[in-house]
Amino acid sequence: MVRALDTGIVDRVFANEDMAYKEKAMISPNMTRKFLLPSWKRWATEAKQAGVPLVDEDSDGFIGELIPIWIEAGIDVCDPIKVAAGNDVVEYRKKFGKK
Repeated sequence: MVRALDTGIVDRVFANEDMAYKEKAMISPNMTRKFLLPSWKRWATEAKQAGVPLVDEDSDGFIGELIPIWIEAGIDVCDPIKVAAGNDVVEYRKKFGKK
C-alpha cells in the first residue's frame, strides 16, 4: 500500500471543511471536540511525522470558538479569516500568539 505522504515532498496538508457560519460554528465546540478533534489530531500528527511543515484548515465564517480546538489538534493555520464574519485577527493574535 502506498500512502500519499510517502510518495514525495509534501509542503502542506489542506483540509477544506468550512466549519462556521457568519456568526458561529456549524456544530458546537463540544461536538467538534467529540466528533472531529480525533481525526484532526491523527491527520496533523501523521502529516508532521512525514515532515509536512504546514497543516492548513479552510473555513469561512466566524472561527473564534474553533481556533483553540484547531491548535489542540495541531492545525497550524486557517484561511481565509473573514473580517465580515466578525473575526478580529488582531485580537486572535493577542489571544493565541503564534500558536
